[in-house]
Amino acid sequence: MPRGSQRGGPANLRAGSGKYEMASDGMALAHLYEEHADALRGKHPFTREELDLLREASEWLLDNLTPDGARRPAAKQRGEAEAMRDRLWTLLVRRHAELRKIGYYFHGDAFEDVTPKLQSRVVKAAVEEADEEEVDEDGGDEEVHQEEEVAEEPEQASP
Repeated sequence: MPRGSQRGGPANLRAGSGKYEMASDGMALAHLYEEHADALRGKHPFTREELDLLREASEWLLDNLTPDGARRPAAKQRGEAEAMRDRLWTLLVRRHAELRKIGYYFHGDAFEDVTPKLQSRVVKAAVEEADEEEVDEDGGDEEVHQEEEVAEEPEQASP
């Protein structure tokens, strides 16, 4: 195998061929200096930290740059279920005002319980409090909570 034709060798380095190629060259150089570290020790001005920084920056660039002429990933095709879900949501948003009017017609001021606002959530604690209030209003059994008294002993003064 000719010299420099290995992965990351000097044959893979090219001058002036774009940002993606420069990032690729940075990876190749970092790999080359790492591979031949003993032979190159004291013969170049780069520190180990600078070569690590070059490798990290090159990796980031390769992950975030797309070479010119590269195929872009195809747009994800939505499935039938997703399209149906979106149509249902659109219909619900458009007709929700009429639904609330109907709820008010049949239930009066209690229509909020039947037709809540869109994207509103009922907190579990609020539901439990409402249930407790209904039990209290109905004359249900009230639980008597007795608090235990804990006597605290005074701290003894140290001699």
